[in-house]
Amino acid sequence: MIDIQPHDESIEPRYLRQMETLRESVDNYFNKLRKIGEREVRFILLIFPGGEGRCSYTSNLDLGCAGKLLEQQVACMKGNDHEERATNIA
Repeated sequence: MIDIQPHDESIEPRYLRQMETLRESVDNYFNKLRKIGEREVRFILLIFPGGEGRCSYTSNLDLGCAGKLLEQQVACMKGNDHEERATNIA
């Protein structure tokens, strides 16, 4: 069984440098150094150790949009049919 705990701080300190590098690299790869308001691609990166541990999070979305997107994704995974899924996240 996997026991992953959400956490108020988005990135576990031991992964901070790698996740910041990944966030910047992924954003630059998809958005070609565009300004924040001009981004075409948004993403969320979640990492966690196998087994027990804490889930670390980074994104190029603001926290409110990311939370809404994740809620909608969970609903899809559970097979729920929500009209909210069609809502514009960004």
